Amino acid sequence: MDWQDAADKLSQAEAERLVLAANTPAGKPGLKTCSLRPAAIYGERDNDVLPGILRVLDDGRSRFQVGPNTALFATTYAGNAADAHLLAAERLLAVGAGAAEEPGKEVAGEAFFVTNGADMPFFTFCRAAWREAGDKTRFPEDVTVVPLWIAVVMAWISETVAWLRGAKPRITVASLRFTTMQRYYNIDKARKRLGYEPAVEWDEGVRRGVRVRVPTYLTRWSALVCLVLACRVSGADLTGSLP
Repeated sequence: MDWQDAADKLSQAEAERLVLAANTPAGKPGLKTCSLRPAAIYGERDNDVLPGILRVLDDGRSRFQVGPNTALFATTYAGNAADAHLLAAERLLAVGAGAAEEPGKEVAGEAFFVTNGADMPFFTFCRAAWREAGDKTRFPEDVTVVPLWIAVVMAWISETVAWLRGAKPRITVASLRFTTMQRYYNIDKARKRLGYEPAVEWDEGVRRGVRVRVPTYLTRWSALVCLVLACRVSGADLTGSLP
């Protein structure tokens, strides 16, 4: 729902405010902090971005596109986000140890956008994940473009029906806004001050994330079957570990 999405963003903004406020002013000993602002983080065993995109494929909805697919969408591969954190930590530790910061290259007390540096329309990103998962849909031949206003009406109906049933809607107005809005950022500041440069290209990050999807989606029962079969093959005895 919209209020939940708004609460999430407001809590992130407040957390950043508290982190930056905790930074000790330049020239004084104490805690040094900065804030990193990654975009939609995805990668191996991602439990948010890629699962949601691949769920659309599982539901047979990869043949539909909402809107003209022109709004740019920023993403951040998890490994690139981790690199940015390490770079920021190195510089903050150096400043905390007494190293002087060059004018215009300050890190302490600053906020940095961190992305893959390659923004693209949302459905372009989705199709890369779907293709990696085996989707054979041809674009644009097999794709139906749904006007945004029609999709919003359908989402509103979906939310209303789900609310009446006490269920979770399959599509929401908030999700449509997220997928069709301009959402990209300039990372020049992170490049200049942190020395950040995305080491993994966005499409390689997609391949890595989708590649480990199967183990992530195993159910408990299928995981147990795999364990039993593996033990039978190896001759291991499971009974000793049972209560």
